[in-house]
Amino acid sequence: MLLRGAAPELDPILPPRAPLPEVPESSSSEVATPLPRQMTIEQVRSEFLAYKDKKVGGHRHRGGVEQTTQTNMKTRLRQVLASLDLVGLSTADSITKLDGPTLERLIDLFYRRVSTNEISEWTAFHYCGALIQMLKWAHRQSTIQYRLSDDAEDVLHLPQPKRTGSIKAHNPEIIKKIINRLREKGDERTVLAILLALCTGAYQKGIA
Repeated sequence: MLLRGAAPELDPILPPRAPLPEVPESSSSEVATPLPRQMTIEQVRSEFLAYKDKKVGGHRHRGGVEQTTQTNMKTRLRQVLASLDLVGLSTADSITKLDGPTLERLIDLFYRRVSTNEISEWTAFHYCGALIQMLKWAHRQSTIQYRLSDDAEDVLHLPQPKRTGSIKAHNPEIIKKIINRLREKGDERTVLAILLALCTGAYQKGIA
């Protein structure tokens, strides 16, 4: 029984709270991962050179290259890709056809031109090296459908040719004359620098 003017008693047990309506996540916050593109060898070459063009003039520790280096890269790629017919391919074919075994066959056939004196070993090294640089770059791009297998590691390593005929042995008589002339002028500092250079493998041409 309620007295006049008295507040009604409240039920101490609260009713269960209704669940909040689910708010759908905004689709604008989701970032879709682009699917890898199927590209031709020529398309990959074009994008790779465009990427390298942006590196011209940059710091070498950040992948920067000089303009002459980039010009040589374009020439070497053009020449080596012109030899794709050796393995039955063309630049219009998919980049995925340049797998490890095919790449190894192409490099082997290219180096055979060294033994027939068509090209020098350094030319083969630089041309095949340019192609390998392009393929390694494509391998790292998640937007390009191209992956080099682990067993292609040996193929990707080209031993650098040895430089021959351009370095002459030291001539002791010439070195002695240089040192004597410097001592006549009282330039002991340069004499010590030359002796130090000889101990560290400097060339005679550099000392002269």
